[in-house]
Amino acid sequence: MRELRVGEDVLARDGSRLGTLERLVVDADAHRITHIVVHGRLLGLGRLRDAGPDGLASDLTSEELQRLPEAHDELVGPHLRSMYQIAFPRALLASFLPWLMLNRDGLTVLLHPGTGNPYADHTDHAAWLGGTLPLRLDVLDGAPRKVG
Repeated sequence: MRELRVGEDVLARDGSRLGTLERLVVDADAHRITHIVVHGRLLGLGRLRDAGPDGLASDLTSEELQRLPEAHDELVGPHLRSMYQIAFPRALLASFLPWLMLNRDGLTVLLHPGTGNPYADHTDHAAWLGGTLPLRLDVLDGAPRKVG
C-alpha cells in the first residue's frame, strides 16, 4: 500500500509530466480512495502505478487526460456531492451505455435525459449505475410544491 500525496507528480505513459495530484476522491463511505484529480480531470486509481521517487505513473497521454471528465468542486443542481457531467447525443446511447457500465471505475452514475423537466429527468426518467445517491429534488423546476 502506497501513500498518495497531494502535490506529487503524475506521469504520462511516455514518462513526461501530466501534472500534479490536486486532490483525492473517496467512496461514499469515505473508506477508500477511488480516484485522483489531475488538471481538473478525474483519473481512476486503476490507471496508476507507483513510479518511485518520480511520483505516480499513468497509462495515459496528455491528450487522453484532457478527454477525461472534468471534476466539479462545487455542488451542481440537486447533487449533494461533487460530481462531473458527461453530455452526449442520444444516438450514442446504445454504444456508450455498455462502455460506461464496464468503465465507471467504481463511481456512482446518474444517467438521465434532458427533456426540459429537470424534476422528471432526475426521478421518473433516471437510471443509476452503482447504487443511488440522495438528491435535493425540491430545488428542481417541475418539483411538487409544498402546500401550507
